[in-house]
Amino acid sequence: VTFDINFEVSVSPGPPYSWSIALIDYHQGQAAAAKADSPKDAEGTITCGQPFYMELEVIDQCHNRCSFTAGDHPVPVIEVTPEDPAAELRLDPTAWKRKWDQTQAGGDVCLYKLWVSGPPGQVRLRVRDNAGEDGACLLQEDELLVTLLAGPPAALMADCAQQLECGTRGLLEMLPVKCVDCYGNVAESATFEVALNGSALNEQGIAARVSAKDSNRTTLRKGVATFKGVRIQAQAEGVYKLTLGAVSRKYVVQEAMIMVKITQQNYVGNLEVLSSSVPDSSTVGCKLQLLVAIDTEDQQPVPWDVLSSSIQLALTPPLAAGEAAAMAATSKGRKAAAAARKADVVTLNPEGLWDSQQPIEGLEPAAADAAAAVAARGCVVWFSTAELLVAEQYTVAAEYTETREELLVGLSKQVGGWLLSDTQCITS
Repeated sequence: VTFDINFEVSVSPGPPYSWSIALIDYHQGQAAAAKADSPKDAEGTITCGQPFYMELEVIDQCHNRCSFTAGDHPVPVIEVTPEDPAAELRLDPTAWKRKWDQTQAGGDVCLYKLWVSGPPGQVRLRVRDNAGEDGACLLQEDELLVTLLAGPPAALMADCAQQLECGTRGLLEMLPVKCVDCYGNVAESATFEVALNGSALNEQGIAARVSAKDSNRTTLRKGVATFKGVRIQAQAEGVYKLTLGAVSRKYVVQEAMIMVKITQQNYVGNLEVLSSSVPDSSTVGCKLQLLVAIDTEDQQPVPWDVLSSSIQLALTPPLAAGEAAAMAATSKGRKAAAAARKADVVTLNPEGLWDSQQPIEGLEPAAADAAAAVAARGCVVWFSTAELLVAEQYTVAAEYTETREELLVGLSKQVGGWLLSDTQCITS
């Protein structure tokens, strides 16, 4: 007699012994399951500020998954520590979520959703419980070493001091910018175009013009970019706010703001040969004391050591009768006469700064009064001519050439900011 008996052999897990932890990536489908079954010393990756999932199990000494009755599940405690002791992580365990569920293969699994923010590097995830005596871990702990990567682009930042300083014609040689994630790590995945706003506003709503050397647009490469030769032209002092953001609305990132404190500098803004120091007529053989007013942006005098080499007064004598005839003749004659006339020009260097407490001999009182009125806008220098020996009309032209390196960087050749001049006529 033969008997056929059908029976099922199943594994009955033993007492809970240890925790088991694994990373799960639901976006990778079947690859996620294979990753979960990989050895525990294999590294996984998590992204800064982005949610990731872990599966927690309680197993027996033979690595069988344990089951529990409702309400009898152990409470897992997750500890996250960086391998670098100097690294600081940003954690919010109260926002983490967990849920126990029973699998089709049997046994209970805890799905844990959490967030971690911090600098890129290795992070150790550890699971334990506090069910033992005095809060000790009742089950064996388990841990997993993962790599924390920089998160997606969240904001643009200027990679410089929080507040910069320059003059009203300021030049920032380099303005580096970077795209960062929620923690401040450089988001190397950022490769989009960013634009520097062409206007910067101060608290009063006054705008300053902002322009970069090549373009006010540039493209991030591995999350960084640099604007070169950024010029700022402002009409008034104050703290101005520069902004830059993504060109395309497809990239939702916070704009970068750079505060720039703009102050007036000792730029020469205007040059004037004071007409009050130029007589309506003078006698042959006389010497004249001529005054030139220099207006500066900050209304402070230009240092004498700068003025002595930067300002000159060109005294051009009247045309002789033969020169006048040549100027009216052929073009060749005109060129020769012009060259001869240029050779007759006398270049005068300044004698000193005008000072109301030190009267200048031969200077008319009216000229001194005019000098006192304009000196508050900068300074006044005086020149002394040689004897005027020809009874006709002379021409004087004052020229100032900026030579200070710290101010030249803010002057543009395109606007002709290097040379200023003014002309007056003298009748002898």
